[in-house]
Amino acid sequence: MTGRRPNAASGGDAPSLLQTVGVVIPLFNKAAWIEDTLKSILSQTIQPGEILVVDDGSTDGSREIATRVGGPHIRLLTTASPQSGPSVARNQGIRASRSNWIALLDADDQWRADYLAKVMSAILDNPDVGCVFSGRAIGQDAAVQHPPALFGDRAQKLDFEAYLDLWLATGQRGLSPIHSSASVIRKSVLEAAGLFPEGCNRGEDKDTWLRVMGKASAIFIPAPLVRYRDNIPGQLNRKPPPFESPPILATAIALSQGAETSTRARTMLLKLASREAWLYARRRRLHPIDAATLTATDFRVSPFRFIAVRMLYLAGLIAGFSKKA
Repeated sequence: MTGRRPNAASGGDAPSLLQTVGVVIPLFNKAAWIEDTLKSILSQTIQPGEILVVDDGSTDGSREIATRVGGPHIRLLTTASPQSGPSVARNQGIRASRSNWIALLDADDQWRADYLAKVMSAILDNPDVGCVFSGRAIGQDAAVQHPPALFGDRAQKLDFEAYLDLWLATGQRGLSPIHSSASVIRKSVLEAAGLFPEGCNRGEDKDTWLRVMGKASAIFIPAPLVRYRDNIPGQLNRKPPPFESPPILATAIALSQGAETSTRARTMLLKLASREAWLYARRRRLHPIDAATLTATDFRVSPFRFIAVRMLYLAGLIAGFSKKA
């Protein structure tokens, strides 16, 4: 990062090289939005140390626009195989980054001009954290804020249990508190967590955030410093396989069984797994639901979801048999 300490009224110490931030942007056919996205980075009051754009086989001129707008400020990378998916593109950018902190940004979202300044301020004030994330404004008119500011508008430090509290309180629609475009994560924490799950194109980000928060504490800035565009064509590079359950189900269960996991965190993880399984099963409706979804529900935690998921499972089997007949 360049620039002086953002929250010091009279200047203060400039961030050290250990606090540099590299921006990683996966790019696939976002010609209509990538220019605004890059300009939102270049207009930051504190500039990142590097910008890495990882093209995943764009055919609509996105790559050329990124080169024109970013110029010498960006490093343009290319995935080995076109349409490998956002996880592959993000991981390639993370591995190639020379920075200690990774700021993730999707190619159709935008940062407020003071986003990195506020993030750097939080890092400087809390050097032990592994992640900083902010709220985001969703939709064309930015009418929805997530996470909602349920607990006030002041930045707050979250350990694993506090993060699960926030998720369970605000994620009823399947949204996690952390979003890729509103997160800055220590590179070493991302690597320790295992990066993004490749070969998965649905829910890979939520799974990653859960593993990241299992490794380090975070600072949550409630202000909606990021604009998230929804309902954009091509937000998923590929359609997920028909039987692919979200990886967060297995991750939440595995973490709940950890020897160091507290009893309270274990209960919350099982609640989260049950809710995510129910959301997935509802979206599948009468399409087959895999075994991972069934095992993610716990009768002791949520009897209703346990029974409802199995009813949907049986209904899907019946519908499948009917089609074959």
